[in-house]
Order: sequence, then C-alpha cells, then structure tokens
Amino acid sequence: MEPHLILQPVLVVGLLTVVMTVWMYMTRLPAMSRLRIHPQKGQDTSKLSELLPKEVSRVANNYNRGHSRCRNLR
Repeated sequence: MEPHLILQPVLVVGLLTVVMTVWMYMTRLPAMSRLRIHPQKGQDTSKLSELLPKEVSRVANNYNRGHSRCRNLR
C-alpha cells in the first residue's frame, strides 16, 4: 500500500472540518450581529443555540453530529 493513500482520509476529514467551520461562522456571525447578541453570551454554546434561529443552529448541530459519528467509529 502506498503511504500517500493512507493520508487521503485524514486530509479529507481535515478539509471537511475547515469547510464546516467556515460555514458555521459565516452563518453565526451575521445572525449574532443582526440579533445584537454580544459574543460573551455565545461563550456557552448551549445558550447560544437557544438565542439563534434554528436555521443558524442547524449548521453547528450537523458539525457536532458528524464529529460524534467519527468518534464512535474508533
């Protein structure tokens, strides 16, 4: 087996993490600004999900579910 083939899944997961993180911040920051939510209120993510609309929280939920599935595969 070639060594670079072993690293491909790691790179794909890393790239997916970056894409999801950017998507999450591109939806959360404008919503927080529009709703005038101070960043300190968002320090606890469970409280932040209650303050933000469901369509904005959905991105973070998908991100968290994806990572929990990856942890369960070990």
